[in-house]
Amino acid sequence: MEFSDFGGRHLYKTESQILIKSTFGDTTTFSYFDSLMAEKYRSYSLVKSQNGSFELLKHPHLRSVNEFKGLDSILYLKYEFINPPMDGDGAVILNPELGEIASYSYTWGNSFLLTKYNGQQVPQELIETLFSDSLSSPNYYYEEKK
Repeated sequence: MEFSDFGGRHLYKTESQILIKSTFGDTTTFSYFDSLMAEKYRSYSLVKSQNGSFELLKHPHLRSVNEFKGLDSILYLKYEFINPPMDGDGAVILNPELGEIASYSYTWGNSFLLTKYNGQQVPQELIETLFSDSLSSPNYYYEEKK
């Protein structure tokens, strides 16, 4: 995988990472490592419910904000940080097939976007969608799901 770090829409750097995707029953885990598999950066586990929705497991620092379909019916699962430090607020966008496709810092205004998957460039339309306000801006109207 390759992620590109943008400040606004200006590219700062590109970073290759290794994704290990494992599925057990209805749960898919995405684990990200450096290119030498020496350091694990982060991990997310998504479970698919019987009604077809997804829930993020074992991640006490993120809360679900919204779930919607965009470009070519790609499912976007947006999570924002709960009680973030002053300069650590932001969001993570997950997809049940691809894993993490974006993360944002609201304070610093930078975006970390998936730009290459399995050696293939992701479509420019996906990158433009990830830059959209609905994904890269804070969700001030979050309501706790009951």
